[in-house]
Amino acid sequence: LPGKINSLIADMVVEGSGTAFSKSIVSLMLDSSGSDRAQVFHLNANDTVLDVSKCNLGPDDANLVGAWLEKRSVKERLQTVKMHSNPSIGTGNRRGVLHLVDSMQDIPLTALDATGCGIENAATEFSKLLFAGTSKFSESISSIAIDCAGGAGTYTLDAESEIIDLKKKNLGVADVKLIAGWMKKKKVQATAKSLLMSQNPGIIGENGKTDISGFRDLCPNINFLLQWDLSECNTNTELTLLLAREIDWSKCGLTELLLDTTGDLSGRTQAYESEAAQRQAQKAYKLDARDKMFDIAGKNVGSADLELL
Repeated sequence: LPGKINSLIADMVVEGSGTAFSKSIVSLMLDSSGSDRAQVFHLNANDTVLDVSKCNLGPDDANLVGAWLEKRSVKERLQTVKMHSNPSIGTGNRRGVLHLVDSMQDIPLTALDATGCGIENAATEFSKLLFAGTSKFSESISSIAIDCAGGAGTYTLDAESEIIDLKKKNLGVADVKLIAGWMKKKKVQATAKSLLMSQNPGIIGENGKTDISGFRDLCPNINFLLQWDLSECNTNTELTLLLAREIDWSKCGLTELLLDTTGDLSGRTQAYESEAAQRQAQKAYKLDARDKMFDIAGKNVGSADLELL
């Protein structure tokens, strides 16, 4: 019943629906419709913080919150959205959660917590907001907390941090695209010094399929960094060549780059008994602009590594 009620109210709330209700309503208190026990959640147009965390929201509730965020009075005040720990919100019909995400693009949010929501391809959806350069969201957002695309785990992107530490976070391909959008932000470029992405083998693809499209977006936006760590990520020849050819090294400020060697890997990935065996064959190496000598002896270096060097 709560799902049906909230779906009907969402239609009534929509800005421009012409109803007196949509123009006048300032506060809503409703039961959630997630898969577990219903919880009460509250929407108030006068709040600067929308906190619907741990409310067991379902897809219909997400659609309602999306309609609420489109209200002019809400857009003018809202600064923070806390929607974490709602595992049912991304299940079933995705129309509701996609509406919710899309409704944020015209709101000058500074903080968003969407962890523990089970939103499929959440990083992809939020990266669209960041790449929409004219959106208020992309200009104002300073902190995003989100679930990892590679599996269990969460991470936070904070525009105030000098070190973006994403080591061993189970990142996936979609996360790289979100990070690429994040690195375009002027505030991030003025603050961040290091991007640590080591021990995330899923960032270049899964199940033997390579997808480095996120790195194509990321490479043009790392010139301001001093350190980039990509070690223990199952780096392959395709990614290393992309780094060598797509980064504008004449303008790049990197002084330290860490990644895995690619020697004796081309066409032989399937020959290894396991992914762990492949990682053992690869050896991490570091290029440091402050060193007087590059020592890559015995590192199983391949031709792609030499082109990068």
